[in-house]
Amino acid sequence: MNFLTRLIDRFPALLALILGGLAALGFAPFSLWPLTPLAVIGLFQILISHQGHKKLLRIGFGFGFGHFFIMLLWIPQPFYFQDAMPVWFGWPALALLCLFLACYPLLAIYSAKWLAGEKPLALIPALAACWAISEMLRATLFTGFAWNPLGIALVDFAYPARWVGSYGLSALLILTAGGFWLLLSRNWKPGLLLSLPLILLWSASYVLLSTNGLTLERSATRLTIVQNNMGQDRDWYDPVVIQQNRESLLRLSRDLTPDDLRPRILFWSEGVINSDPLEDGYPSYFAAPNEARAWRKLYTSPLRPGDMLITGGAKFEFDDRPRLVSTRNSVFAIGGDGALIGRYDKFHLVPYGEYLPFEEILGPLGLDKLTEGKVPFTPGPGPRSLDLGSLGKVGIQVCYEIIFSGETIDRNDRPDFMFNPSTDDWFGQLGPPQQVEQARLRAIEENLPVIRATPTGISTVIDRFGIVLESIPWHEEGRIDADLPPPGEPTLFSRMGYIAPIALSLILLLIAVALRRSRR
Repeated sequence: MNFLTRLIDRFPALLALILGGLAALGFAPFSLWPLTPLAVIGLFQILISHQGHKKLLRIGFGFGFGHFFIMLLWIPQPFYFQDAMPVWFGWPALALLCLFLACYPLLAIYSAKWLAGEKPLALIPALAACWAISEMLRATLFTGFAWNPLGIALVDFAYPARWVGSYGLSALLILTAGGFWLLLSRNWKPGLLLSLPLILLWSASYVLLSTNGLTLERSATRLTIVQNNMGQDRDWYDPVVIQQNRESLLRLSRDLTPDDLRPRILFWSEGVINSDPLEDGYPSYFAAPNEARAWRKLYTSPLRPGDMLITGGAKFEFDDRPRLVSTRNSVFAIGGDGALIGRYDKFHLVPYGEYLPFEEILGPLGLDKLTEGKVPFTPGPGPRSLDLGSLGKVGIQVCYEIIFSGETIDRNDRPDFMFNPSTDDWFGQLGPPQQVEQARLRAIEENLPVIRATPTGISTVIDRFGIVLESIPWHEEGRIDADLPPPGEPTLFSRMGYIAPIALSLILLLIAVALRRSRR
């Protein structure tokens, strides 16, 4: 113990850096979830042992940088799929991103220590509240980057996310770690008062999610998810590759149970048919008359009239001349007869992926967006539900839109399920499991099933309890045939949105202030 004390005294920032990295090992694909609260326990011990502005800033920055660096090891992968920048720049890009993101844990840690003063008890609710607030800021400022809130390490125990959302879940994780830290410090009474109720909460949450997820309800709707394993390493300008892609989609989409009379929804991913116009009314030089309808009829050929295809695609926009001026990353709902039912446009565009922020500054430095083409992407209006008639309503989240807690569905037009098409090949082997975990959190928060379709995996069916019912592994061709899981009633978080974690944070801040002013 004396050795550890000397180590904390001499190298607090270095230890914080290591602890931040250990905390990220609780996330997928490592999923060593006990390491996350253990790392927070170590952080509490470092914070209580050190004062002074400069030391706290170094500790906060070190924890944040180590945390995001390990979490985002997939960031260099997209640089292998573009020609605008050298491949090696992926690693400096990761470091620069972590330098920026580390400011959020720094803010949380510094603010919590300032609020708590020298009172160990006050530090626990202060850090829980400040961390949740910092995650909400990270999700909203500068278009937001909500990837992996701390509480996602406990996704298998995440029933409380139905009340306080993902950011409130992070606060509860920190409170739990704080309770164990008090016990390890032999501060028995407050440690037990804090730890025991939270242990019971997590235990009950695990039981509720794991047992309720084993639903045997038979749906009135079937689904098929196609994963044709056509990745970003292909030359998507090559007509041979384009034709191979079309043929594999149609081959994997045929009805394997034609005697089942229930309607079927066929799900294709983002990016699988971006080269083909699916809407009518484009200029004749761009698309021949009736060309869009011909493509729709081809792609729905495996379907019956009452079925539905929901697929990623592109909406092309022209000016009065007419010149192609922008593209929307869209999802189309097409009836089994080839009729266009509706369209959703992605509104949370990926910074540096689909657009270059501060282009007038970064462009001259040689930076560019990672997606190909010079035509810019235009964002859509925001979350909305597509009405599929007798098949219900679907809420769409394209690719990384699924990571934004509280921003995934239209609360005034609640869907029956969510669809998350994504081109996960950009994220290498480390990113897709993390995206699946975030989809599980959205299912738990909103009490709605989530369907994920990707070209290269991981495609999944997730029920409203966050249980993965079916999946196709990464970089395997395959299909999923299953029943569409049923929806549940709106949760407290689904009704309140950000108000719930903000209210929890304010209560914890008041408790921290009260504990700081107490005589104990």
